[in-house]
Amino acid sequence: MRFFATLRMTPPKDQNDKYGVFQRPQFVMTAFLREIHKMKRKMLFALALAAVIFSQAYAAKIEIVSGNKQTGVVGEKSDESLVVRVLSDAGKPLSGMRVSFRIDQEPGQPYKKGRKAELSSASAATDKNGTASVDIIFGEPKAGQYAVTAFIDDKNTVPAAFELMSVKSGWLVMVALGVLGGLGVFLFGMFFLNDSLQKVAGNKLKNLLIMLTNNPLKGLMTGLVVTGINQSSSATTVLEVSLVSVGLMTFYQSMAVTVGAEIGSTLLAQLVAFKVSDFAAIIAGLGFFITFFSKSKKIKQVGDIILSFGVLFIGMKIMSDSLSPLKTYQPFLELMENVANPIVGILVGLAFTLVVQSSGATTGIVISLALAGTITLKQAIPLNLGAMVGTCITAILGSIGRGREGKRVAFFHVLHQIAGVALVFPFMTIINYKGAPAWIHFTEWFTLTFFGTTDVTRQIAMAHTLISVFNAVWILPILRPAYRLINLVLPSKEEEKPFGPIYLDENLVATPDLALVQVRKEIVREGEIVVEMLKETINVFDCREIRLCDTVSLKDIRVDILHNAIVPYLTRIGQQVLNDEQSKEQTALLYITADVEAVGDIIDKNIMPLARKKFENKLWFSDEGWEDIMQLHTRVLKVIEHAVRAIRDNDREYAQLVANSKPEIGSYEDELRRKHIARLNAGLKESLDTSSIHIDLIDQFKRINSHTSAIGFVILS
Repeated sequence: MRFFATLRMTPPKDQNDKYGVFQRPQFVMTAFLREIHKMKRKMLFALALAAVIFSQAYAAKIEIVSGNKQTGVVGEKSDESLVVRVLSDAGKPLSGMRVSFRIDQEPGQPYKKGRKAELSSASAATDKNGTASVDIIFGEPKAGQYAVTAFIDDKNTVPAAFELMSVKSGWLVMVALGVLGGLGVFLFGMFFLNDSLQKVAGNKLKNLLIMLTNNPLKGLMTGLVVTGINQSSSATTVLEVSLVSVGLMTFYQSMAVTVGAEIGSTLLAQLVAFKVSDFAAIIAGLGFFITFFSKSKKIKQVGDIILSFGVLFIGMKIMSDSLSPLKTYQPFLELMENVANPIVGILVGLAFTLVVQSSGATTGIVISLALAGTITLKQAIPLNLGAMVGTCITAILGSIGRGREGKRVAFFHVLHQIAGVALVFPFMTIINYKGAPAWIHFTEWFTLTFFGTTDVTRQIAMAHTLISVFNAVWILPILRPAYRLINLVLPSKEEEKPFGPIYLDENLVATPDLALVQVRKEIVREGEIVVEMLKETINVFDCREIRLCDTVSLKDIRVDILHNAIVPYLTRIGQQVLNDEQSKEQTALLYITADVEAVGDIIDKNIMPLARKKFENKLWFSDEGWEDIMQLHTRVLKVIEHAVRAIRDNDREYAQLVANSKPEIGSYEDELRRKHIARLNAGLKESLDTSSIHIDLIDQFKRINSHTSAIGFVILS
């Protein structure tokens, strides 16, 4: 109609044109099309307006309001309702929307006595705030994980997923007991692994530390390898304290070993990050059957190593399974949020490690938390930083009574660990990258780039290793200045030198008379160390301090060092032109040093294990039996002191006393055996408990005297 009205209003172009535009058809068509175009625009606007209104009436997303990641008790209603909010594309709450709820995952319950989980309603309508809610009653009697989905009848809207956990009544106590039990199994596996590896390595670890630490790089690699074998940086540091205290290693050499030991201590975390806990029982079983059925000692030792790995992983699995309910326990999640604060996390890790005296235990729990999905990388790193410092307590305790050199080793260990924490701390707090702490970002990038994974467990292990590596990179070049700094704080009483011979001069080999005199002096040093060892032997059994065993054993290494230097030196003398007297003396000294070294080996290899057996089994000698042992020890000690004097002065009178002691000591040992058997027949409990140790000990004293009397015969002949 508007079109025709327009036509009527159009004035005629020609006075002779009575009907105006009707006499111009092309104008009529143009006007018609113009009106159609205007109507089209209005229709499009109306359609767009309708689309907007239509979109406002349908949901763009469903978000969880509350009730997610909660923990409830089996058979009971959840503490919080499962609440969702439905929002439009513009972010406005939609009311009157029907939301459906569905249980997608729940623990399997027994068919007859069990009951499945139930929802209070299969669906609910949103209120004016756009929220809808239902309650869930957990199934029984089995506990486990639940997954509940909230959705609407619109394929374009992503559903909301709830994660829930049901536990049995008193579950927190069970979690605590499970973690403690798992930690115990884990530590047992770790210590068993330590013992098994050391059985394979034997004394090679000590010799490795002594021989391969002559420059910082070798020292670092040695510390890494040794700690990789014994799985404890604290054990390596305590060993360093002992070696430095007895002069077998200098303090400067020990510094590089400490740096390497810290890297080696992270290998365990890398190992457990492989997530082989599901196969732990198979690994442990394989190790057991290898040990049980094998007759070869070496194969048995390999079986023990495999078994210890399996036990270690079983402990990890027990801890991770026990900790699993905590990933939906809100109080625990809030606690872990506090741990994400680097200062709080470091203090927690420090305190726990100080209590258990094992950074491996702290690392084990952190990895278990990661396996259970209850900890993030940001929360784990501060805990491991605290454990780095806390592990120093073992070295500090081990340095007590070890003199100034031992204290300097422990002091550097503390400084080194604190330096590692100080290195990373700014990158956890102040320096950020892409909105996250720079160290977190770097660890995630490194793990993804070189391992192709975003797994949190591997990230935690890599963060632990990278801290130690970067700490080594900047400390190793400044070891010498650090050494001077520590010397200012704890100055050495004398110039440090590795233990070794002091009288053997290569320039004197061509002069046999003088060279043999020097050898005799070195053998006297060897004998004096053996005398010290024998004196301390009785204290080891009397004081019941296992640390004294290590002190005695380390002194035997001194004896071996001297013996291994004396024999080649005497051999080189023998290659010279000697007269009969010089030749006899050279041969005699070879015999004497061999007997002295054999006495040291008897004390270290035979008597010290008896002392450890007595400690481990908490045994006591009877008063009469202990008196007999002390009397025999006194006689044997007196003989070996005479032997050292005879060597030093070439005294034939004392040599005769030493040579004549063999039948006397043999007769006295037989008498002590008869007295012990009489106590056994009388049913004396202490004698019954310690019988094997008692008999072995007096037999070893008799063997010592046998070697000592041989020295007397050599001097006399």
